[in-house]
Amino acid sequence: MLRISREAIYAAGDMLLTRAQNAGMARSDLTTDEVVRLLTGIASVGLTDEAQRDRLLGVALDGIRIQRPEDRTALSGALPRTA
Repeated sequence: MLRISREAIYAAGDMLLTRAQNAGMARSDLTTDEVVRLLTGIASVGLTDEAQRDRLLGVALDGIRIQRPEDRTALSGALPRTA
């Protein structure tokens, strides 16, 4: 069952990533495995603060997207610290 779920996730991820790469919206050097591992890592951190989770996800997605130099901005503020 887990193997079938994993295969379905990777098949869907391959399709989405390929479409984004072909449209010039995602980095061409990324693999689906890298994206899945990145998002799995964020999900497994155990964040309890929604703002912190959203910020980490935003940082990750910014790293996946292709950005024109004029669209790049510095990160606003540091990550909130948890106790």
